Amino acid sequence: MYQDAQPTDSEAQIYNEVQIVLRQSESIVEELQGYKGAGKEIREAISNPSEECQLRAWHAVLPLVEKLKRFYLFSLELGKYR
Repeated sequence: MYQDAQPTDSEAQIYNEVQIVLRQSESIVEELQGYKGAGKEIREAISNPSEECQLRAWHAVLPLVEKLKRFYLFSLELGKYR
């Protein structure tokens, strides 16, 4: 019954916006499910503050910060549709 439903002209803009957000949500959920922190590297850098340990922690933390920013920006996008 609803399988072939199409948005009306007045609904098309919001429909297209929501479709984009839904497509993004799939990859966001996958990233969240696979998210692993950098606790080990951070603890090691704190307990052994050598340049090598600090660089290892930095290289572990930086991509996570970028992911968290992406998650945050996505949450702002979702907030538009409340």
